[in-house]
Amino acid sequence: INSVDSIVWDDGEPNRKKVKITDSRKSIQLIAEIESGADFSNSKAVYHVKLDTLSSGSDDTFYLFYDPSWDDNTEYIGDTGDAVAQGVWDTNTIGKWNLGELSGNALDSTSNGFDGTVTATQGIDSSVGKGITLDGALDLVNLSANVASFDGLTNGTLRGSFKLSSTSSSNGNDMFFIGDGLTSPYNFMFLRVGTGNIASAYPDESIYFGVFANSSTASLSMFVRKGEGFYADDQWHRIAVRVDGI
Repeated sequence: INSVDSIVWDDGEPNRKKVKITDSRKSIQLIAEIESGADFSNSKAVYHVKLDTLSSGSDDTFYLFYDPSWDDNTEYIGDTGDAVAQGVWDTNTIGKWNLGELSGNALDSTSNGFDGTVTATQGIDSSVGKGITLDGALDLVNLSANVASFDGLTNGTLRGSFKLSSTSSSNGNDMFFIGDGLTSPYNFMFLRVGTGNIASAYPDESIYFGVFANSSTASLSMFVRKGEGFYADDQWHRIAVRVDGI
């Protein structure tokens, strides 16, 4: 179970691990991941925290303590890729990409290590922390090196956030794409948003999720039909796609 919070501290990056996060009893420490791409120049960061329990009917309380005189709390606080930070995400999480890196990489927060490479503008402000800008043409996050690890999956959930410009004229931006090649025949899965004719299936689709075999055979296709320009509003939107069997 995960939660997100932001803090501000003195002196930025050197002190990012001089924190303790506890449950409501203030005696049990919780582990946390410092999201890559933290805005250290303005002394800000995003922490992903693993809570032991979470109530569905009431607010839950946890506490964050900071002292610049403390040693780094590396037993409980880690950067993306650190073993302690990977513990925030359980085995049901196949991959978690914050996309806040500036180096051309997309680091996987989980212990699976499904890192990708980024061809896009990095380091932009996003709904949480930093993100990337996709141009609708050749920009992408490439996860192909790990495609074999996704073989055999028949159910799961894709989640993410996106923002489309009100002046966007793109026919489609693949938020997520993974395949076993680019030469036909190949198998692939994608999640696409856009403002134009993103699928040629309907005149009013704005989100398209597809799973294809042998380049052209659709094993699964799902559409959100709310008008081609519905999401082009300069606002952040969260999206989740759940598949319970293919």
